Amino acid sequence: MAQFSIKPDNARKAVTEEEKYILELAGFEEEVQHVRNSLGFRVMSSANIRSRLKCAADKIEESQNSMRGMKNMLSDSLDLYDKTENAILGNVNIGNGIEVKNIPGGILNFNASGEMSDLISDKVWDAVKPWIGNFGVMGSAAVMLDDIRTADFTTGADWADLAKSSWGVGWGIEGVVKTCKGNTSVKWWKEALGLNPNSFLKSIKNANLSGLQKAKHGFDQGVKGTLRGFRTVKGATKQIGGIALSGIVNAFGNYEEYRRGEISADRAVVETVAETAVDWGKGLLIGAGVAAGFAAAGVAAPAVVVGAAAVGISMAADWICEKVTGKNVTELVSDAIVDVGYQIKDDATALWSDITDGWNALTGGIGAAFA
Repeated sequence: MAQFSIKPDNARKAVTEEEKYILELAGFEEEVQHVRNSLGFRVMSSANIRSRLKCAADKIEESQNSMRGMKNMLSDSLDLYDKTENAILGNVNIGNGIEVKNIPGGILNFNASGEMSDLISDKVWDAVKPWIGNFGVMGSAAVMLDDIRTADFTTGADWADLAKSSWGVGWGIEGVVKTCKGNTSVKWWKEALGLNPNSFLKSIKNANLSGLQKAKHGFDQGVKGTLRGFRTVKGATKQIGGIALSGIVNAFGNYEEYRRGEISADRAVVETVAETAVDWGKGLLIGAGVAAGFAAAGVAAPAVVVGAAAVGISMAADWICEKVTGKNVTELVSDAIVDVGYQIKDDATALWSDITDGWNALTGGIGAAFA
């Protein structure tokens, strides 16, 4: 059963630390402004230096405001946590006219003894979890933290899943930092939540093209944008690392099938490679298809909407495929590829056996004739 707990005292220490950092940043800003104001007019390029110092002071002030927002959000969250905890332990009013009562069967889920078993039903969370992961790097981090909460880490598969999630979150953070540094007008929290419009869809929105032409450009960009990532060392590291970690996750699943005697060792290896390749190709094509659809409609959808649409299509395809064949799309396609490969191998082996048998019969007959 899922459980959740935090240590409010430790979190409040973080609030205090953030307050200290805000004061330190204010001191840095004051020092920079002091240097700027003290700069003599006779100093060479003094106007340019003052301008640069003002930019530095403005950046420090922005950091102050961001830190202050983070501190306020954490402080408010802790206050709400305390109120909610008190409301759960004893029926109390938590403000705004809201009174929480222990109502079995409601959002607060209670067991037969009247004790709360889960704050939110696991079924509800499992239903929304795939969609939360589309809210940029923050959504991915939330899903990763929940995976850590629920995993017991007694198997290699749990650690592989964590490594894969951490890899994605790490590169997601790098992407947010890169975007915000390249365009200071971008709000970091919007980028971190995937709320900023897709730059390519935004550029094609008002293009003087037909819907079909826009769709083609959207699909091409969806494919080329991914393949372009392999051109640089950093991009290739990101792409190949993600594929490799997906392969490791698939390998653990196939190893379990091998351990139960359901497949052979060589089949487990081949299926791992095939499933990883199909997963990557499936994600590439669905993503490009979604981009084509939004491009054709002339909608500059944010990343969270594009991602949610891709997840929805993938889930629908898997659901239909499982209803018809008993396997999801990845399993069906990879098994078909592997089965065809093994059939070709078996046919080639049988053909070679027939050839060698015929050759042996021929040479044996000739040898006997001269004996």
